[in-house]
Amino acid sequence: MATVPVLVHKGRPILDATSQIRYVEEALDGNASLVPPTEHERARMEIIINQCDIDPRPRVLTNFADSWGNAVQLFSLQNISFSHRHYGLRKSLYALVKHPNPMIPMNRILFNLLHIRIEPSVSREALERIEQATREYDALLADGRTYLCGQIYTLADIACLPLLHRLQDLGIMEHVLLRAPTKRSLLNYWMRLRDRPSSKKVFNEWEPKSKIQKAVHTAVRKHRDLALTVGVYGAFIPEA
Repeated sequence: MATVPVLVHKGRPILDATSQIRYVEEALDGNASLVPPTEHERARMEIIINQCDIDPRPRVLTNFADSWGNAVQLFSLQNISFSHRHYGLRKSLYALVKHPNPMIPMNRILFNLLHIRIEPSVSREALERIEQATREYDALLADGRTYLCGQIYTLADIACLPLLHRLQDLGIMEHVLLRAPTKRSLLNYWMRLRDRPSSKKVFNEWEPKSKIQKAVHTAVRKHRDLALTVGVYGAFIPEA
């Protein structure tokens, strides 16, 4: 939660997550492709990638119509705000100067240092957008396909995986998927993604190393447990 991964290839840093997954497909050699073979599925892949993309600018972040990634990110920011004491002003101001995308540390300052809470109406809208996206993906997978764009693992699955994992970390997965018997296709898809060796290596084997990482990791898990106990509305959408 305190570190943003950066892809460095031949001395060239690739910062944005969506740019990273596209770069891997275009720049690296190999027999396997992360792009579907048909034009129809390639178009679907582009739509899903855009839906999963996150724009950290505050004015755009609350626009969920085109991006359910923004909805997940909004809950992530609110979750991290519960651990605001773990970020000092000096560290946040340093990040504001040095970060290649200053809107990311600016959001951290607004949510963490000022202890901002998202309006309940906005949180409800974000949760509804997440519900909509999971219903659409479940319907897409209901025809028996293994992945979102057919039978091969593509950039669309790479874009979707972190959002599903973040829903689990936030304690929202129980609300939108595990307790929804009508979304069995998406649940089975999530289990397939989660059990891939590469996914296990990234998500299961990572451990916080620095003091701040450990403190934030503990605080985020504590709030996830709260969401699992009292539900999403009780943990994220308190009544005014």
